Amino acid sequence: MSLGAPNATTKAVAVAPIAAAPANANPADDAFMAALGAAGIGFENQIVAKTVAHNVCPSLKKGAKSFAWTVSGVVASGIPRKVATTFTGLAVKTYCPEMIKSTIGF
Repeated sequence: MSLGAPNATTKAVAVAPIAAAPANANPADDAFMAALGAAGIGFENQIVAKTVAHNVCPSLKKGAKSFAWTVSGVVASGIPRKVATTFTGLAVKTYCPEMIKSTIGF
């Protein structure tokens, strides 16, 4: 995954800084960033991407009205709408897979 200019297969995403990120990387963060890369989504600021992703599960667990509502929160945090659904889905899959069934309504 390129952190610089996007190539033909990677969408580079620049986002505005938000709240401070966790100090230490962890395997889940690495898996999340790898999944984004595999989906063709790259971030110049991975700390911001991880911070936004870490807020997805608490939002769902606090009773977000729907997956779409959570995606809207991700967009409000600075993630571009065109990648927000994939970003949110990968965050759920990585950080709170137990929420998948309730998130998709099965």
